[in-house]
Amino acid sequence: MTKGQLRKILFDSITEDEWAKLEWNKEKTFIGEFNRNVLLRMRDYRCDMHEDVPDGKIGKLYALLKRYLEKYMPECPEGHKWIYIACVYLTFIEKLPMHPQTATGWVERDQAFFCPAYSGKDSVCECCVCGK
Repeated sequence: MTKGQLRKILFDSITEDEWAKLEWNKEKTFIGEFNRNVLLRMRDYRCDMHEDVPDGKIGKLYALLKRYLEKYMPECPEGHKWIYIACVYLTFIEKLPMHPQTATGWVERDQAFFCPAYSGKDSVCECCVCGK
């Protein structure tokens, strides 16, 4: 799958009504400000959309996020959709960290990202662009 195909899948998973709510931020959409801004940015993002996304990595990230969200956000399943979309988009299309810099303290050096909160295998960190 290419980045362009993945972006289309992510984009199409948001209805016109949901896009309007995200734009106007008037109604409760169960989404944090960081992820809301990521999704709004996704609409206009332009890059080499022919680049391939690694096989199996999207499913791996989805499974790790699902496990994490069921454990730490079970009371808000309505918000899971937005986190899935934002994390997949950031990881595979923009190739940026999944968390805001203020949340984990990641730093960028020599066109690479490093995160002090990186926990490695069997966590969402396994799929993140950040290294330890």
